[in-house]
Amino acid sequence: MDDMDDSLRKEQELEAQMQALKNELAAVRAANRDAAVADVKAKIKRYAITRTELASSFPVLRKPRSSAEPTLNADGSVRKKRGRKPKQQG
Repeated sequence: MDDMDDSLRKEQELEAQMQALKNELAAVRAANRDAAVADVKAKIKRYAITRTELASSFPVLRKPRSSAEPTLNADGSVRKKRGRKPKQQG
């Protein structure tokens, strides 16, 4: 029975270490993103370049697209999308 407890305890310790590493990685990524944003803002001021030129050279700054699942209203119906419709190809 001690072997089971031992292995369970080891597994929990590893799980905790894994979670700590994940948290650390998330913090580092956030810090890197903040640094990249600050760098780009400084370059905008210095070189007065447009945001579209920046977007092509710094894909990190793009905001993630909305998720694939539709957003729901309080009553459970699918929320209507707002904004421009994309141009049709062709």
